[in-house]
Amino acid sequence: MFSLFLLEQKLEKKTYVSTRAWAFFIINILKLPLYMSIGLLSVESAETSLYALLWISAWFLYRLPLFKESEPNPVQMDDSDYVYISGL
Repeated sequence: MFSLFLLEQKLEKKTYVSTRAWAFFIINILKLPLYMSIGLLSVESAETSLYALLWISAWFLYRLPLFKESEPNPVQMDDSDYVYISGL
């Protein structure tokens, strides 16, 4: 139902996706106390899941090219290339 409501709003693609992600994140956070009260989730299992999530996130962020040194542009020419080309 929520997705249909958002689709009727005629949002841009990025706005739609991010709004939907935030909404489901908040809904899932609100479910945690219920899960803990009926015994489906304990503090120990939540801590273990959080540590695993942190390790996986750190590994994923390390693998992203954002933190690696940028490679030189293969099309970029220096001054000697211009002299060589003008000598043709």
